[in-house]
Amino acid sequence: MPSLLFMDLSQTLHNKAHMLRFQHRGDKHTVVVERVQLSGHIRLCDEPPSKDGMELVRRLVARIDQNRSNLTDAGRFARGKEMWRWRKNTNLNPANKSIEVRIERAIVRLLGDDWVNQVPTASGLTAASEGRRSLDLVHRHSAVEFDFIELKALRPEQRSSGHQSPLFAAMEILIYGLIFLYCKENRGDLFADSTTQRPILDAEIVHLEVLATSNCYRRTERAEPFRIGWLNQLIVQGLTELNRHSEASVSFNFTFRQFPEGFSWTEADHHQLLTCDPSSECLTALRHKIQAAIENRECVMLV
Repeated sequence: MPSLLFMDLSQTLHNKAHMLRFQHRGDKHTVVVERVQLSGHIRLCDEPPSKDGMELVRRLVARIDQNRSNLTDAGRFARGKEMWRWRKNTNLNPANKSIEVRIERAIVRLLGDDWVNQVPTASGLTAASEGRRSLDLVHRHSAVEFDFIELKALRPEQRSSGHQSPLFAAMEILIYGLIFLYCKENRGDLFADSTTQRPILDAEIVHLEVLATSNCYRRTERAEPFRIGWLNQLIVQGLTELNRHSEASVSFNFTFRQFPEGFSWTEADHHQLLTCDPSSECLTALRHKIQAAIENRECVMLV
């Protein structure tokens, strides 16, 4: 699928897990995302790559700029009118079984106007056909400080694999952060429509965060946590160098977090969210539950 981004991590990630390879299709670029194999992911965690994060971030920033440069030179605006819009998406199909979607919708339904979700980051940014690239959650601390959150959630009996892994989540939120940086620094060239509210692009401090249920950080076949200390260091190292640039318009940081131990969003919670009156006591109780889960989310112990 043609895409905005190029991440040649075949060396960085030892060809073992979340491998994004660069391919050509005419004058367009493709990112091939190969499914994370459990055995490969475990070996990767046990044998972290020697590459540094500065190279990773530099190459990402350069590729984003290159893939957009021809359109910018031609004076063509981004086609996606919804990019970086500030609006809640509270739609929730009662039959939707995804615990991740349920928690995400609960957060934006129950918390205040400083929480939005499913924020498009790259639709129409290039001439390529983009898949959906949206921030799961954005939290506004102030006019210039925001959390960008990649949410991952599993039911209590499940264990992490594939797209629910911390490796996959970390790469996603890093990508979205760097697309944001490009859009912020080039907003005049990208957006002709001044009526769409894009307060996110005013951010000067951005906290990139992977927020997951605790079992997303554990191996499928054993209860031991993934060894992601190297991954955290890789991303922090790259972002630290990016922040040092004198012309940098945004200061980034990165964190792995988890919901408090014991937190779960039950079938009863889901049913009440859909059926309770907005002023009812049951909805107030749900609001307190989700607020406590957000306020008490914990930094992950890195190994």
